[in-house]
Amino acid sequence: MAFLTAKRSSAALLLLGLSVSLAACGVAAHDIAAILAARPDLREFSGRLASTGLAYDIDQRNASLTVLAVDNAGMALLKARRLPRATVRRHLSLHVLLDYYDQARLQSLPRGSSEVVSTLLPASSRPGAGASGKVRIVAPGPGLGAGEPVAFLPMGLGPGYWRVALFVRSVYEAPADISVLQVSAVMSGGGRQEATD
Repeated sequence: MAFLTAKRSSAALLLLGLSVSLAACGVAAHDIAAILAARPDLREFSGRLASTGLAYDIDQRNASLTVLAVDNAGMALLKARRLPRATVRRHLSLHVLLDYYDQARLQSLPRGSSEVVSTLLPASSRPGAGASGKVRIVAPGPGLGAGEPVAFLPMGLGPGYWRVALFVRSVYEAPADISVLQVSAVMSGGGRQEATD
């Protein structure tokens, strides 16, 4: 009996050591490519996350995240504009929220309220550079229909156009870890700076 107990203890220590070793080797905390692979309609978004290095940043982040994914049709405008890689990265960085939001949390927001959340887009140190790196989540206000969607608005934009993204549906939820929510459009990071990237 003592032999079996010692063997179980050794096996438990081996598994613990293996877990610590894998963590030290930088095993990804998330696998956004695998999550998005189940949805062919999000293929363009997934490809842009990979090509800009954002997929790596998401996977290495050991904290709760929400990814606001855009379908292939919604990505078409971004693709057609042939923007530089840095500009595409800036736009899509606004779509990685540094907090966990799922459909239930969005639906629990009081009507007409809003919350501000940080994103992977760092606040720029350049004066007038555009986005602050934060997104305001806005619940539909009183007087709007019950079916009105939650909106995501980039904050601190400089001169130029901007675009709001509306909640469409939940794609993937792993509570307190990572969620992927589909939204209607790519949020902009400011209009005038695109020409200089």
